[in-house]
Amino acid sequence: MKIKIMSDLHYNGGLNGVENDNFSESLLYKYFGNDLITNNCIVLLAGDITSGVQNHKRFLKSFFPNCRVIFIDGNHVCYEPRKPILAHLKKELKSEFPKNDSQYTYLDNDWVWLDDSKKDVAVIGSTLYTDYEYSDLTLDEFNNHCKSYHLWQVAYGLTNEDYKPHKKLTKKIIREESLLTASLKLNDFLWGNEDVFKSLSPEYYLKLHKKAKKEIKRCHDEILSINANATIILMTHHCLSPRCIDEKYRKNIINSSYTSDLEEWVDEKLPNVKLVLSGHVHNRCDFMFGQRNIRYITNPCGYIPAEEHSMGIPFNPNFIVETNDL
Repeated sequence: MKIKIMSDLHYNGGLNGVENDNFSESLLYKYFGNDLITNNCIVLLAGDITSGVQNHKRFLKSFFPNCRVIFIDGNHVCYEPRKPILAHLKKELKSEFPKNDSQYTYLDNDWVWLDDSKKDVAVIGSTLYTDYEYSDLTLDEFNNHCKSYHLWQVAYGLTNEDYKPHKKLTKKIIREESLLTASLKLNDFLWGNEDVFKSLSPEYYLKLHKKAKKEIKRCHDEILSINANATIILMTHHCLSPRCIDEKYRKNIINSSYTSDLEEWVDEKLPNVKLVLSGHVHNRCDFMFGQRNIRYITNPCGYIPAEEHSMGIPFNPNFIVETNDL
């Protein structure tokens, strides 16, 4: 069975899309329209397709009118003026694109068979988010980062305490600093809401991440209870491996908002996962990891106005994988 893999198409006005039904006017269509519109495979979209439910409907019907599409949401799903409550938006997507839909299926910590009649290849879909515990900084580099922020606080009168460097790096210290950095630097938390009283926050993403790991494991075990030999594709938006980060972005504490270091977890706890798909980083890669040689693919388009589609390895709108090869 052929599956077409991609992510981060960002079909929004001002980026790769248009806010109307004239999809042929979009940059996405101009650059990749003929390649995207296809009928001979199942399409897996690893998040950041567009924002809101109506935009997803418009996009799918325009570019994949006759395709089976399985997709997840990404962090940009809330990027719309109404500042939706994220949990409500996910519920709306599930209602509009239910698991049992034969054409368009949205997955949020859930799974489906690629072919329900065969029950041999399954897809688990989850935005995943991150644990904010990844860092490739040395202790000195980490302290320099923390000291810079401390000096900023002093300059604005937010503290008058002396800076005290960390003596060693722990997951807790990395996580606390990463959460703070994310709250200051990422636009995600300017858009959607956690509830009617509270905006989205890195702490809420962390909560969703912890839930997602449990749900992914549940889905995996549920699949094996039906077919112990099933091949499983794990599709997330946020990454599971630091190797997804482009070399030019190394040594940046914000990377913990894009990836967790979960290669070992997948290899040991999810033994039937043979392929991992992610997005979010706008960096295209294809590598093997773990004792079981699990394949990992990212094939994001990225922002066409910024020419991210052509940076490094170019975006391939016809990235096809045969499930028999997994």
